[in-house]
Amino acid sequence: MAEIFFPFQSLLAQELLGSDTAKFTHFSRNNALACNKLMANFPYCLPGDYPAGREVTETISRLPIKTREHLIRTIDTFGEFTSSLAEFYCKNLASLSVSTDDQQIGYKIPARTSANDFQFALLRYQQALTVLKQYQQDDRVSEQKKAELKHQVKVRYELLQRRYQDEIKDITPAAQRQKRSQRFSQWRPGRGLFIADNKQAEQIVQFAHALRYVGKGIVTLDTGRGLHEKYNLIKHEESHQLAPLKDSRLGHPWGVYSQPKFSAKSTAVGLGYTPAGWVMLIGVGAAARFTAAYFLTQ
Repeated sequence: MAEIFFPFQSLLAQELLGSDTAKFTHFSRNNALACNKLMANFPYCLPGDYPAGREVTETISRLPIKTREHLIRTIDTFGEFTSSLAEFYCKNLASLSVSTDDQQIGYKIPARTSANDFQFALLRYQQALTVLKQYQQDDRVSEQKKAELKHQVKVRYELLQRRYQDEIKDITPAAQRQKRSQRFSQWRPGRGLFIADNKQAEQIVQFAHALRYVGKGIVTLDTGRGLHEKYNLIKHEESHQLAPLKDSRLGHPWGVYSQPKFSAKSTAVGLGYTPAGWVMLIGVGAAARFTAAYFLTQ
């Protein structure tokens, strides 16, 4: 389990390790990057017996600047839970096909056998939001019908949260969180993440590429794009600008805030529709449950 450290700002190795030559030699052996001077926001494996450290730091360091910044802001908000989010994303969202047509009411949900419980709940929730959006804009639809559709959105949202909690509990490790938190608190000039091996590092990289907004206790993730199109966006990430979250037309989080210590139970998921397409939202804090249902913004 490599201890990966991201300095807040550039610093000399001596500022972190002192003048212990043996420790510096071990530190250099653990890292793919030069270690005399540590660069701000780049990954470094701390001294210790970490055979995978060099490979892990090489994998993470290849992230484009903006993508790495998104990852670091996620670590600042979610801490060790970032690794769980990455595994959750790769398992449940990376290959999920979500319709990007916000006007299409009857789009086909995948066969029940081809989606797990969370994916099926997510797609049914999206479908309910889409139906509500179209009918809510139609003055010919009765208020009773609109109320029924809002209730359906609420019911499917609550089911989505239960399925999310089932998935995230299976992923999130229960042991040693306090010990790990204390370990990284010793390294004050940066933040850190424990990464088991290069396979987990690759999951974190895939998750980081999907991040489109990080802040105010939430992350938003691309969804509904084919892999080819998604990685095309990544190649041109420096110039790609996703519409701000405040421009979402379908569903919105409220009152979400950053909280240093939390459990998986204090996180929640949701969907939003922006001009760039659907995004998945994951938030932390008591208010991260967004609303009992996602009501439409005008």
